[in-house]
Amino acid sequence: MSRITIDRVDSELERNNKLAFSEPFETEYQKNYLADRLPMVTLWVSVGTFFYCLAALGDLDMLGDNSALAVSLRFGIFVPYAIGVIIAMRLWPSALLYDVLAVGSGLLGAVLPMSVLAFTDSPFAYNYQTGTVSTLLYVVVLLRPRFYSAMIAVAGILTIQFVTTFLNGGFASVAYAGIVSFYVTFGAFLLLVSYSFEQAERRSFLQNLRNDVLTDQLRFQSEHDDLTGLRNRRSLTSLLDDVWNGSDRSVAAIMVDIDYFKLYNDVHGHISGDNCIQTVSRILTEAVGPDHFVFRYGGEELLAILPDCELDDAIALAEKIRPTIVEARLPHHGVVDGCPLELVTASFGVAAVNTTQRMSGQLLAEADNALYKSKGLGRNRVTSSIAAQTGQLTFH
Repeated sequence: MSRITIDRVDSELERNNKLAFSEPFETEYQKNYLADRLPMVTLWVSVGTFFYCLAALGDLDMLGDNSALAVSLRFGIFVPYAIGVIIAMRLWPSALLYDVLAVGSGLLGAVLPMSVLAFTDSPFAYNYQTGTVSTLLYVVVLLRPRFYSAMIAVAGILTIQFVTTFLNGGFASVAYAGIVSFYVTFGAFLLLVSYSFEQAERRSFLQNLRNDVLTDQLRFQSEHDDLTGLRNRRSLTSLLDDVWNGSDRSVAAIMVDIDYFKLYNDVHGHISGDNCIQTVSRILTEAVGPDHFVFRYGGEELLAILPDCELDDAIALAEKIRPTIVEARLPHHGVVDGCPLELVTASFGVAAVNTTQRMSGQLLAEADNALYKSKGLGRNRVTSSIAAQTGQLTFH
């Protein structure tokens, strides 16, 4: 999904007259196709098998001496196949397997009774052969395989129909021509229905996908800072709620403030200031890794939340990040108390609490107090605050 954008979806919508998407849309469509049909496989197969076996009453009424063979084929071959379909789709679910098994159901459902009809001299043969209509409807309308699979199923079933009724030899040429004409017309109609089904389904998929992508983009924009791409304070609240959701764990926070940033903006300009914030944000993000979270907490203030991290580990990480910012060698031409600053630096405040003993607000307050202490001690340093049971803060 990360490779799918609104522009790409719109481009796909413009060319969706084909029954195949470009990647990754086709892969996503097949997942959706399978997810739509898989929950219904057991029901569809069970209902279809029930009525297919119920048609054995027609075998007994219309096939005379051949009725026992037709009944045994229905129960002895088709029923085990139906059970196999349910098992196979549970064990190896895939869009391709679904289509193969759907086509197989249609071909087997047609060939079993029609192979018996091919060699019967029953006077009811003409009535009996109309049962193929139900098989075609079951495959194309109920199972709804993809169009090209439906083509294979319809072509195969019609071939079985025409060959077996021809082999029967009991149909007058006019009756046989009527059978062929009817099934060709009916088959073409069903294929048109199948094509329309898939076209509508694919377009609906793209429209739903577009809505999902748009929703994700809006959610991302609402939870992330435009300048740095970091999470914002709105998403911080949500994350802290999740971290504090009944768990017993240690959570650390590293609060970072770029030293003399207002002066940096005044001397270098706001464009350079934006670049400075982006650089420090990148350094912090790379340092904390994918298992932790970085936020733009305020103008030049950044925050890292480190779930399942002890205070000592968070201090060591901050001590690793601090010189990395200096090594980025961002020039700072400001002058403080007559002394040139030369390079951009940052101050750090580190805190850690246990989620069952302290609230998230206390974690942020302790990190902020530690940061304030770092700035008071001369900046470009790491200060940690240890929350004792008395609630007193100790700075290092």
